[in-house]
Amino acid sequence: MQFKINSSQSLGVVQRFWELRNIPFYANAIYLITHKTSTAAISFLFWIGAARLLTPDEVGLSTAMISVAVLLAFFSRFGMGDGLIRFLPKYDGDASKLINSVFIITIVASVFASVVFLLGIPIWSPAMRAVQGQPILVSIFVISVVGAATSGLVESVFVACKKGNLILYYGTLLGLTRLAALGLAVSIAKPLGIFAAWGLPAVAAAGLALIVVLPILRRGYKPSVAFSSAPIKSIGPFSSTAFGSKAWNQIMISVLPILILNMAGSQNSAFFFASWTIGSRLFTIPTSISTSLFAEGSNDESDLIPSIKRSFRLTVTLLLPAVAFVVLAAKPILFLVGRPYMEQAHQVLWVIAISALPFAVNAIYLGVVRVEKKQLAIITVPGALCILTLSLAYMLVPHLGILGAGVGFLAAQTVVAAVLFPRLLTRITRSQIIHQVS
Repeated sequence: MQFKINSSQSLGVVQRFWELRNIPFYANAIYLITHKTSTAAISFLFWIGAARLLTPDEVGLSTAMISVAVLLAFFSRFGMGDGLIRFLPKYDGDASKLINSVFIITIVASVFASVVFLLGIPIWSPAMRAVQGQPILVSIFVISVVGAATSGLVESVFVACKKGNLILYYGTLLGLTRLAALGLAVSIAKPLGIFAAWGLPAVAAAGLALIVVLPILRRGYKPSVAFSSAPIKSIGPFSSTAFGSKAWNQIMISVLPILILNMAGSQNSAFFFASWTIGSRLFTIPTSISTSLFAEGSNDESDLIPSIKRSFRLTVTLLLPAVAFVVLAAKPILFLVGRPYMEQAHQVLWVIAISALPFAVNAIYLGVVRVEKKQLAIITVPGALCILTLSLAYMLVPHLGILGAGVGFLAAQTVVAAVLFPRLLTRITRSQIIHQVS
């Protein structure tokens, strides 16, 4: 009898969860989480393979290079991906000129940023100085930054064309291609194999999308090297605002591995990156929920307070079990990467997993202020998180090793969440009082 009751309750929970797909807020959030989870799983397999094929020192150097490439690609786009999402759907001019001009200026900027970084390696990352003396690696680095930058633009065009499913297909195909290229690339050149397997497929995927997919997706689009400044000016103000709101977070994510490389060595950089790669996947839950909150609140601001409540309910439902699982299974998960990673990085993984809880509060708050168009908060909250995290990591790493970086991140997220959580509660309480009075 007891078994039947439990089965009925379980079926009820499953049925209720399935019914949530009919509510736009939950449907969007769950779709985004599914997309990010699938690409994260492929990425995890990529890094398991890398850790099995190379030493921690080699992995550490490669992860730092990838972090730099991602950061340079982000700066090269300068928020123009968001500009495409905002303006391309209703663009009055020649859409081909807009798309091509954005891609051209991004490619030029990414090449320029790559060269500047390579020339300044002795200043900002002496541990990567060996890269300068290898022409092949220098070429791969520049090409990979271009690939990372243009791949991000391709995804933005997919979003602008309301083809979100293509993002999933594109990301999955790119991830599988990287995974397939890993063994060959490492066998040819060990030190640069991981970076080559990560970067070169991105160039091929972006080129294929531009030449084959986009002309089919966007009727009338023709790839061209002709540049026009007028479309760039039309999306410039919005793009710069979007860039400012995201820059802090990207700087924090990309600089942490470089900081650890410079302060603790390439081996410790690899150990930290393994923990971060796994633990930060938990952040996709609150980030996706925040994105869904922003989308729903933008369509109907009167639904903002109910969306905040839904955000917390869905966060508790999905995030708490996920955090508990990662904390309990940290050692077995890291053992898949390699025994040294399990022995050296499991504590860091515990800390990063726990930090997902205050991270969720901050993500929900950012979703709210994006709806409310409070530009100052949109920029200052990520700025505070970035400065606190990097400052604390810089102070703690010499004493705690890579655990110091994790503790710094957790402390920064917790301090900011302690300030923002009461503000969210105030919004909910004020809305309830107004509703009762009316």
